[in-house]
Amino acid sequence: MNKTFLDKSVVFSIAFGYKFFYLIFAMATPQKINRTEFIDELANKLGLSKSQVEKMLVGFIDVVTEKLISGYEINLTGFGIFRVTQRQARDGINPKTGAKMKIAASKSVGFKAGKTLKEAVRK
Repeated sequence: MNKTFLDKSVVFSIAFGYKFFYLIFAMATPQKINRTEFIDELANKLGLSKSQVEKMLVGFIDVVTEKLISGYEINLTGFGIFRVTQRQARDGINPKTGAKMKIAASKSVGFKAGKTLKEAVRK
């Protein structure tokens, strides 16, 4: 949590009571959904069983993983683009010891949100 935010929240808490502090804290904390909750919501929305939706989700994850490993970029128009990004080897510093070290080149998965998704979230 940001120290500045915490300091301001404490001041507001003292000035306006614990209910206001709780409101500020709740607004700053993003809500999360886990895999099981996601499957439940998707099953309800599609009118399918949870096992069918779980199979669909596992299949989606498998196909995305296989295609990314094979070098493909996955473009789901309106939702976003999954791609593998390449990071160059670079010099770094060990934060504990301060010693210089080499950081090897690596690959990571990137996601860029599509226009439709961005616009829906902004509303």
